[in-house]
Amino acid sequence: MVEIDRIEDARIPELLELYRATWWAAERTADDVRTLVRHSDLVIGLVDEGSDRLVAFARVLTDRTCFAMIFDVIVAPGHRGTGLGRLLMERVLGRPELTAVGSIELVCQPDLVAFSEQFGFSTDVGTSLLMRRTSDPRLQSATHNETRPPTN
Repeated sequence: MVEIDRIEDARIPELLELYRATWWAAERTADDVRTLVRHSDLVIGLVDEGSDRLVAFARVLTDRTCFAMIFDVIVAPGHRGTGLGRLLMERVLGRPELTAVGSIELVCQPDLVAFSEQFGFSTDVGTSLLMRRTSDPRLQSATHNETRPPTN
């Protein structure tokens, strides 16, 4: 795998394909993806050398001191279960821009808690609560997990 830290326009369709394999970002448009990539502080992609295709992606918003938030950790369905998610998280957490950050956070689904715990993440966040203001109906329903397609 080759690590990239920029998503060029030519790779936007590949990134869209990764997003379409998720329940929470399947409807993102090419313009949405261009904008979120441009305004993310870090982007990490893993490209399969044989096919020259983007097969894993994550992005980070950070102030490089106090907080960082990891978003959109995605592995292509055909590459899940191969250790690629672990490699992606190691590459994200190994970035020098995050070395001095006091708190690195992420949002994950219940079926990925054990995976995230391998990297030191915990559901024990003290008295902090996740709060959200959203117009996205997929993110509003507390029962949404019952109706979403299973993850691989």
